[in-house]
Amino acid sequence: MLLYRALTIVIAIVLCFGAILLREATSPSGSGYWPAVAAAPGGGLYVADEDRSELRLVLDGAPDRIIGSLPHGLYRGLAADGQTFILATQGGLFVSADGGGTWKLKNFRRFTAVALHGGLALAGAWNDSLWRSQDRGLNWSQVNVPAGDTEFESLAITDSADLAATLLGILVSTDGGANWVPATGVGDRVTALDGFEAGDWMGNVYTSRDGRAWEPSAHLPGGVWSLAGPLAGTTAGVYRNGLPTGGLGSREITRVISSPPRYYATVARGPIYASDLGGSWHASRQG
Repeated sequence: MLLYRALTIVIAIVLCFGAILLREATSPSGSGYWPAVAAAPGGGLYVADEDRSELRLVLDGAPDRIIGSLPHGLYRGLAADGQTFILATQGGLFVSADGGGTWKLKNFRRFTAVALHGGLALAGAWNDSLWRSQDRGLNWSQVNVPAGDTEFESLAITDSADLAATLLGILVSTDGGANWVPATGVGDRVTALDGFEAGDWMGNVYTSRDGRAWEPSAHLPGGVWSLAGPLAGTTAGVYRNGLPTGGLGSREITRVISSPPRYYATVARGPIYASDLGGSWHASRQG
């Protein structure tokens, strides 16, 4: 009996620590691991440069253009439409309404995901709360999400529904981001969204027609960090329509961005790569 109880305790400890390690593997921390980047006009890429505390415009094959200074900190997410920029950092949420020239601190929480589409903006504070702006980031209010489901990895705004990828699954809102409910058909540790496509830490890719119900569409060898059109950035390289692409091998890719006519991919704490078709990559900017 004593041996059985001891074995039970050991198994419980192992399972507990395993859950903690898996959670930490998908938690937001570390300088440069998840670069804060967003698509820019003309096939460019906006980059929030942590080392220089600068917002930069990257155009493949050309020198960076410095847009303006950024608040110091660890950056996790960037949303942009050319005039409004929203920056998620470990120390707060910052918004620029003048094309990146000046920034205002809107919230002191630890933000890990942002999204912007038209007048609507969303911002997720890790293990805390979800926030909404209806005036392009000028004013923010906390919105209703299921209790405890606040570890936000990615956010997406579509014309028919708004989505949040969390460590418990996917949350969906159909009232402009005011109220959120769990979606069905997905597991936990969802780490990437691109419209009605989602990816998780186990390498599963899901699709949905309305954001409420999801079904699996593919399985990849590595955990999915980011999705952009036909591309998936994973812990084991970039995949296009489920097949590995050339030039990056099995390097850990934390961001893939579609900026027509180009795609960009960021290596964890490394360079940024570019591709015209998403199949073969070349170095575009050093990390």
